[in-house]
Amino acid sequence: MPPGPLRYGGRWPASSAPPLLISDPGPGRDIREAPDAVGVVAQIRQGKGTWVCWQGDCRAYGWDPDAGTLTRYTTDHNATSYLLQYGVEPEIAERYSSRLHIALADATPATVHQTLVPAGHLVILTSDGVHDQVDPLVMEVLVRENQHTPQNLAEALVAAAQPDEKGYRDDATALVLAPARPDPGVLR
Repeated sequence: MPPGPLRYGGRWPASSAPPLLISDPGPGRDIREAPDAVGVVAQIRQGKGTWVCWQGDCRAYGWDPDAGTLTRYTTDHNATSYLLQYGVEPEIAERYSSRLHIALADATPATVHQTLVPAGHLVILTSDGVHDQVDPLVMEVLVRENQHTPQNLAEALVAAAQPDEKGYRDDATALVLAPARPDPGVLR
């Protein structure tokens, strides 16, 4: 373990970083007051698919243009997902959908999940304001109709997010990544 307190922005060996990041909320902050956020990032790799890393309840979907199917590639890191996994009734588990099981503030190399969306698939990244407030069938129709125009698809997904029965509408974010097209002048 390095001497002294953890300094943000410094570099420490990876083997010592996770326990320090979990145990040190920063100067003058209580661990219970840590920020609560989620995040998803993606990296398109020419001909090798798209790597997606996420923390929290944001999602990544892939659209297979050949099969015409939308596949969810991530799992939510919230209490609802955890409870459903262990057999709790959906009506009870849904009460805890806003409680994150793992938040971005708690992220360590060991807790950030990753997945690979196959090469050639359209990648759709969404916040819970989209996927919790847009019916999955509506989402699939929007993807099918807008698969060739990523900007239009992102705008359509955000516009489709409607308030729930209590009038609440979460912030809605969608990012659409078109698959990399092979460069005919590049030898592989």
